[in-house]
Amino acid sequence: MKLVRFNSAHEFVQRANGYLLQAEVTHNLLLRLGNRLMRDPDRYPQLPYLVVVETAGEVVAVAARTPPYPIVLSHVSDMAALNLIARDLYDSSLGTPGVNAPTAEAERFAQCWQALTGQSYQLDMALRIHQLTAVQPVPRASGLLRQATEVDRDRLLSWYDAFNAEALEIVAQDPAERERWLTSVLEQKSAYFWQDGTSVSIACAQPFLDRGVHLNLVYTPPEYRKQGYASSCVAALSQRFLDRGYQYCTLFTDLANSTSNKIYQAIGYQPVTDWRNYQFFTREK
Repeated sequence: MKLVRFNSAHEFVQRANGYLLQAEVTHNLLLRLGNRLMRDPDRYPQLPYLVVVETAGEVVAVAARTPPYPIVLSHVSDMAALNLIARDLYDSSLGTPGVNAPTAEAERFAQCWQALTGQSYQLDMALRIHQLTAVQPVPRASGLLRQATEVDRDRLLSWYDAFNAEALEIVAQDPAERERWLTSVLEQKSAYFWQDGTSVSIACAQPFLDRGVHLNLVYTPPEYRKQGYASSCVAALSQRFLDRGYQYCTLFTDLANSTSNKIYQAIGYQPVTDWRNYQFFTREK
């Protein structure tokens, strides 16, 4: 078993994608990350950590870390690969604040990391990846879908902050990261509002293959909730990309939020894979 580290996003994608595409919905986060690094190699403040683990020339695991974010792992076909990745990451002095991976892989890596570092770990979020191939009929709220433009800069940042604070409990987002996100969604034309007199809900869409689109940052301010705006926004946005020829849409849901899980399933999103985010921390003596 051999670990191979890459300095080039292009070389990483070339080696890793054959393995990742065997379960492309499960691996959509890593596929999107690879695409992003090829498109914008300076997207993150530090060099990314990009590795594959091979056995007899065949990839059995893929991992990536873009500081300051936790390491992301693929499904692995040999759990022993996680020991190699944990040791290499530890020896690199890069470290990681946590792990984001399919459930079994996340738990095993957290155990490996604890054994190496003495750090403890705790569950941050229990997630589920969903896939949609056809939008189901849902009640349509008043209004229409529109693409965000430069005039929406302030609203985009405000709602980005509100989403991070509420959904991810990030209350002090790095200013540089906020600007990178804003520049990206405007350049990529990936942010959409549901408009009912004023903007009442938002969702972002990121194509990651020529057949798949990932939806994220679905947010409705409290004063506009319980009126079906988010459902209409997600349904209309999903249909828009299917109409453009994409075969499916994906999104992550927080398993603790039963309401959003029911909403997405009513639209046509079906469960595919469960993921876990674990945080690492050092206990005070």
